[in-house]
Amino acid sequence: RHGNLPYPRRQILNLYAKRRIANAVAAFIPDGASVSIGIGTTPAQVAVALRAHTRLRVITNSLNVATALGGSPGIELTIAGGPLRPSDLDVVGSGAVSCFSAFKTDFAVFGVGGIDRDGTLLDFDVAEVATRLAMADHCRTSLLVADISKFGRPAIARGGRLGDADHLFIEGPIPADYLGGLQAGHPCVHVAESVETATRQPGEACS
Repeated sequence: RHGNLPYPRRQILNLYAKRRIANAVAAFIPDGASVSIGIGTTPAQVAVALRAHTRLRVITNSLNVATALGGSPGIELTIAGGPLRPSDLDVVGSGAVSCFSAFKTDFAVFGVGGIDRDGTLLDFDVAEVATRLAMADHCRTSLLVADISKFGRPAIARGGRLGDADHLFIEGPIPADYLGGLQAGHPCVHVAESVETATRQPGEACS
């Protein structure tokens, strides 16, 4: 299967793992930072976890992220313009690429559709890939958020590699047969062992 699941189904799939990841990311991002946040259910959980932050500047192409953060007194929001995908309530492609390219954020938080065994990052169409790459290209520190189910999950559009990300937040150790996708200590792997904490995966260096 190369098509994505409907968004409402993905919202509840591995939800506890996504919340663990989200809270670890929120603990990693300081107050006063600028953050781009992409599409998908795990980045949306990151947005929920960031609501208590102050002096945060957020750029997003997801209405789910914007809804989670809207009204938070310490957060300034910028939303990408363009045709809205009604299934996922997000904007991808040229409008989102232009928006993310106009900023240089401290952090970019994004998910992927799948991660291949050779470390290739996969999504479900080329517009999603282009948008994700624009986020990664226009930030100081990139944070890939992915629960373990993304390893080996088939998706047809390719772009970027696991080793390109500065940090990977997951809820358990990377499967052993995917460790070859890491590149010279990249990404730094953070295992969210509980809702409150994350530890670095043993044996993986962080530069």
